[in-house]
Amino acid sequence: MLLPPKQASLLCSLALAILLLLLSFTPTASGKSVNDCSPSTFTDQTTRVSPLIEHCQKTADNIRDGGKWRVETLTARWHQILQYRSCAFSVYAVDNLAYFKIGNQDIIDLIGDAIRMFGRDGYVGANDTMNCQTTANWVNGVRWYIWYNE
Repeated sequence: MLLPPKQASLLCSLALAILLLLLSFTPTASGKSVNDCSPSTFTDQTTRVSPLIEHCQKTADNIRDGGKWRVETLTARWHQILQYRSCAFSVYAVDNLAYFKIGNQDIIDLIGDAIRMFGRDGYVGANDTMNCQTTANWVNGVRWYIWYNE
């Protein structure tokens, strides 16, 4: 049975939207530490309204057994990929490519380094830029944020 062109077009648009949503940030279990990004620079954003250090430590602990994310950048540039209570971790592609990859060890290192460098009075907040892999290249400029979101 053939659909009328208008209905077929609507169905194709809906299928594409669902596919893009599923690919927007797809965690994949790996069972190991994965580094898909270069070392980062860091900017202190810690204030009394930053996430609690203990929540950020738990965020990192939750992905210690492995994982990597393929982050799509066509439908949205900002993606919150992790959160535990007050501590959220988000990424943003400065270069508007189709997607980039980030590994669990990249995130664990960013959170741990931010806590060591900027953690004070039980709070931590940080952001800055790193380069991450696509299929064969590096995305120049992936912004990351550790921020309060509860």
